[in-house]
Amino acid sequence: MTERYEITSILQRELVTDPDVFGAIVAGTEGEPGVYMESVHFLLKMVSGLPNRRPAWFFDVAQQGEALTDVGTHVVDLVQWMLAPGQAIDYRKDVSVLSARRWPTVLSLADFQKVTGEAEFPAYLSSSVKNGKLDYYCNTSVSYRLRGTHVKLDVLWSYEPPPGGNDTHYAV
Repeated sequence: MTERYEITSILQRELVTDPDVFGAIVAGTEGEPGVYMESVHFLLKMVSGLPNRRPAWFFDVAQQGEALTDVGTHVVDLVQWMLAPGQAIDYRKDVSVLSARRWPTVLSLADFQKVTGEAEFPAYLSSSVKNGKLDYYCNTSVSYRLRGTHVKLDVLWSYEPPPGGNDTHYAV
């Protein structure tokens, strides 16, 4: 997975796997997990003052998938890569999903037009359009146990960042 090759991820793993620096991972609880990661992304990104267009199919979860199957796979991989380096994980005995939820980022037609350049919502999105707004199911929160350690992951998509802002990744 690509996040493994980011220098910040490499440094974090080195620190977490060094008991003289980090100590031992705490198991935590579902309410206060031993590991928490949050990845925040934005649908509208400006490059040289112009919107970086996304194709309309990006907003079709039947084609693109939801947040956990997109960005979330990288975050899940980072947890496993840091907590069980070089070890195989058997999902049947090593992983227990405790809870999960999903919710949409709601886009007006004007928002959709600005991000995609399309004049209208495509017909294949009609089941996700309510009262002229698109419910784009791109936000996911999942809590699980990995070999006894409680993990919580939040993968979030907002419409646009605050001025000067960008995507963020947070890990504790």
